[in-house]
Amino acid sequence: MEIIFGIFIWLFMCGSILILASFAIHLEGEEEKRDLKGYLAYIEEVYSRNITDQKK
Repeated sequence: MEIIFGIFIWLFMCGSILILASFAIHLEGEEEKRDLKGYLAYIEEVYSRNITDQKK
């Protein structure tokens, strides 16, 4: 039962990350990145920006 609950929580977290990425893309006006690959690329871009900022 705990495994099923853990899987559900993991799926919920992944879904919410993709939803937040789609909102961020919409707010920045980058309409061409609408598919899943675009969302993941956007998340990687933001993550690498944050890592670069932390190294400064």
